[in-house]
Amino acid sequence: MAYHGGQVGGKTISRTNSFKYSSFRLAPHIQLGVPVTVVMPVVAPIMKIENCKRYGATVVIHGENMGESRDHGLRMARERGMLYVNG
Repeated sequence: MAYHGGQVGGKTISRTNSFKYSSFRLAPHIQLGVPVTVVMPVVAPIMKIENCKRYGATVVIHGENMGESRDHGLRMARERGMLYVNG
């Protein structure tokens, strides 16, 4: 998970491989109004994708595997001034 300056209203980006784990990490940030973006590979199960969306996260589907989605998440964080935290 990641925070932009750790402030409410900042941007968050996360790469995840487990919805149960990611929802645990997403919940406090969404409740505080911190936007959350989760980057998942194209092989991510639709259930995980939809659950993250229902939780309020923006989901970006990118990469053939977790490594490629992680790289994309790191690139997004760098380009957009976000702080990346591996989920």
